[in-house]
Amino acid sequence: MELKINIDFQDIVSAVRQLSVSELENLAISITTELTKKKKYDTQNWKNILLKAPDWSEADYENFIKVRDHFNKSRLRNELKITYTR
Repeated sequence: MELKINIDFQDIVSAVRQLSVSELENLAISITTELTKKKKYDTQNWKNILLKAPDWSEADYENFIKVRDHFNKSRLRNELKITYTR
């Protein structure tokens, strides 16, 4: 059986604000766990999609990850340079 309820985001925020500290801590742990699972699934899903392509191998995917990380770090360094250069 599945039950779907439409709850406005502000209603959720209001309900969260009424929780005690220990309930908030438990909620934070649950949310962190769920986010970790979803991020891992999304990463695995992306990897599987790329590896199913006719021209991608495991080595190609690993190279893609290295290049993407390099670009992300390079972009971060450039943003920091802009921030500190005035």
